[in-house]
Amino acid sequence: MEIKQLRDINEYSSKSVNPSKSPDTIFEVYSVPSHADNKPEYLRGDEIGSTKAVVEEGDILLCKINPRINRVWVVGKSSEYLSVASSEWIVVRSTENNPEYLAWYFRSDKFKARMNTGLTGIGGSLTRAQPKRVAEYPVPIRDRKEQDEIVVILNNVYKIINSRIEQLEKLDNLIKSRFVEMFGGEKLKRLEICTNC
Repeated sequence: MEIKQLRDINEYSSKSVNPSKSPDTIFEVYSVPSHADNKPEYLRGDEIGSTKAVVEEGDILLCKINPRINRVWVVGKSSEYLSVASSEWIVVRSTENNPEYLAWYFRSDKFKARMNTGLTGIGGSLTRAQPKRVAEYPVPIRDRKEQDEIVVILNNVYKIINSRIEQLEKLDNLIKSRFVEMFGGEKLKRLEICTNC
């Protein structure tokens, strides 16, 4: 394993587009709010109010704003439309490395702690990571085969965890619906109040 600064593995060269100059064109937009749904938005140029960075499949997006939330996104290719990203993202492109491997590292507690140092802004949700500082952060680089193996393992674990969460949510809903059938909704409200005490 080799430790490199982020700037040494980042091949991204800034390229931007002003979508409002192409009002009828559809763009695939990687915005900060759409990250929560893990799906880009599809908007016409006249619906987009600012210049955007042009991104490609495999680019990794690190959110500058309020970095304690630790939003990391790998650009996919969901459509034939031009992919663009908000200026609130730091774009990382590294063709020699597995983008999912880098994304997993960028989601780690260690990297998150680094992203939350030396912030600018007045505090709370208005803080921002400084791209020049982020470019100096160390990144552990393994050979590509090992990166690919790590990604398979972590993706499988993530799927299992999400599956269990979905099962627990369904079980919780089933228990609540049976409770309402047996005792009525008012008692369920009282039960929820008591369990949250």
